[in-house]
Amino acid sequence: MTVTQEPKVGLMGRLRALYVATAVSSFGDGIFAAAVPLAAAALTRDPTAVAIVSAAEMIPWVLIGPFAGAVVDRLPYRAVMIVADLSRMIILGLVAVAIATGHGSVPLLATAAFLVMAGTTFFDAASQSIIPELVNRDVELLNKVNGRQGSLMSAGRSLLGPPAGSAMFVAGAAIPFVANAVSFLVSAVCVLLLRHKTVRVPNRDVSILRSIRDGMVWLARHGVLRALAVLIAVSNLSYSAATATLVLFAQESLHITNAAYGLLLAVGALGNIAGGLLASRVITKIGDARALQTAMAAQVLAWFGLALTTNPFIAGGALAIAFMGTSIATVVAVSARQRLTPPDLLGRVVTSFRVLGTGMLPAGGIVGGLLASAWGLRAPLWAAGALLVVPTLLAPSIIGRSLTANADEADD
Repeated sequence: MTVTQEPKVGLMGRLRALYVATAVSSFGDGIFAAAVPLAAAALTRDPTAVAIVSAAEMIPWVLIGPFAGAVVDRLPYRAVMIVADLSRMIILGLVAVAIATGHGSVPLLATAAFLVMAGTTFFDAASQSIIPELVNRDVELLNKVNGRQGSLMSAGRSLLGPPAGSAMFVAGAAIPFVANAVSFLVSAVCVLLLRHKTVRVPNRDVSILRSIRDGMVWLARHGVLRALAVLIAVSNLSYSAATATLVLFAQESLHITNAAYGLLLAVGALGNIAGGLLASRVITKIGDARALQTAMAAQVLAWFGLALTTNPFIAGGALAIAFMGTSIATVVAVSARQRLTPPDLLGRVVTSFRVLGTGMLPAGGIVGGLLASAWGLRAPLWAAGALLVVPTLLAPSIIGRSLTANADEADD
């Protein structure tokens, strides 16, 4: 299929609308991430009940994600994103009213967390699928846009949103939910301004379940993307194991206060943001396969360095490097996935990646907790680095020397 180029001014305008939508909704996600556990803790001191609310946020990525991908591949991307935003706005508005009128409850919060994150699975699958069409699958633009999108999400969800959500909750328990609802309304307006028309022709003749299976089978049979999915899953397992007991390591080994722990996480978030902004330049300079290998090597060295130090400043630097490596590796994987996947399958491939990758997060947390209990708080950090050594060394040979070359061959 021949793709016509559009004026750069129009393209930049649409990307700007996408960036604003991502920034605002991610900021709302960060507010939500802080407000929900605080609201749950205000209603009950039962650890199990609070944990259920937190778990409700993770379940949709595994249970709803595959269906979201199949739906995204059948409908216009922009419509899916707008409906997801408006649905989440309504849910959070109802939660705000319930809390403000004294009708808040743990089941309500758990249900809201599940539904909001279910909407996020649809929005994220559609937003990742729309980007290749917005930039005409241009390799350099894909890396740049994905890097900026990742940085905006990290800034909102990890750096700015959570402290804002906590401060809002102190001012009034319903306020963060109102603010989050408004953020989704703003995001929906920005998506409306994209003025994008989906160019693919989806096959709606097969059932949703058959569509899901077709997407998973296609990914399983694609050697490069299958390898990338496994590498990202291993990286997520390593990351989750390392961070599962990080708060205890910071308190007992680094001897930092609770307030300083927040700063430590903020430094890590800055590394994540920097990685997203630098990813395009790194990939252009050394190639995507080498960029992935370098990013994974940075994680190995960072987790080992964190395990060796008792200095909080060195620990902060190591955490920033680890998160930077994670960010660059994510950009490589996302861009490759967008280039190598046929447009009519992209939503399902995105969510299949997510099911595998997100499924590793709770598993890594359990592994990290068991290692810390058995061999001390540094053990998960050593294990996280060790787990990535062999995949890092083999990455270029596993996925090919150039993912861009693979994309060109696929196009031919």
